[in-house]
This record gives sequence, structure tokens and C-alpha cells, in this order.
Amino acid sequence: MTLEVPLPSLSVQQAFNQLHAQVTTTLKAKRTAIRQESAILLPDTLERLFNTSTQGASHGQ
Repeated sequence: MTLEVPLPSLSVQQAFNQLHAQVTTTLKAKRTAIRQESAILLPDTLERLFNTSTQGASHGQ
């Protein structure tokens, strides 16, 4: 049994491959930037939430 599978032309495949590579590169860069920002923000946010010495001082205690 022979099964024919239609394929786009080589130029269309190459164009798709190039587009896929560009999108992948852009998404990786954005993900890296988000991770770096989160690494900076998370410790500060946790410090603000759980540091009881600053909470007591701000409430006049």
C-alpha cells in the first residue's frame, strides 16, 4: 500500500523554519527577561510580606 503525503515546496518549508526560529528566539529572550525580573522582585516582595519588624513599625506598635 502506498500513501502519498502532500508536502509544501522546499522554499515554503525553509520560510517556515526561519519564522519558527525567529519566534523561538524571541520567546526565549522574553522568558529569560521575565525570569531575571522575577528573581529580583520575588525576594523583595517576600521580605515585605513576611518581615514583621517593619509591619509593627508602620502600625505604630
